[in-house]
Amino acid sequence: MVPVRKPYIFESSDGPITPITLKDLFSGNFQLVVYQYMFGPTAEESCQGSALTAANFPISNQLAGKDTPLTVISRAPIDNITLFKKKKKKKLDIFMGEQQQQ
Repeated sequence: MVPVRKPYIFESSDGPITPITLKDLFSGNFQLVVYQYMFGPTAEESCQGSALTAANFPISNQLAGKDTPLTVISRAPIDNITLFKKKKKKKLDIFMGEQQQQ
């Protein structure tokens, strides 16, 4: 377990443009798995290794039975993520996340 002391704000590639906190990503669950999808802020394509890893994620209901949601985050702007998902026909919800300055 790792304590998080700095605020992070996320945007969803599938939902309304409203800020989502790290606490929101837990969705009321006890634990959370976070995967950093390697898709840089200026990249047009994602990392092939990240794509392969995401293609082999466990089925979400397997993790739900263990009180553990899987969240995928990336540093790419939300518009790039949305275009990438549409082009590649990805159904995965990818969040764009940033550490907020205090």
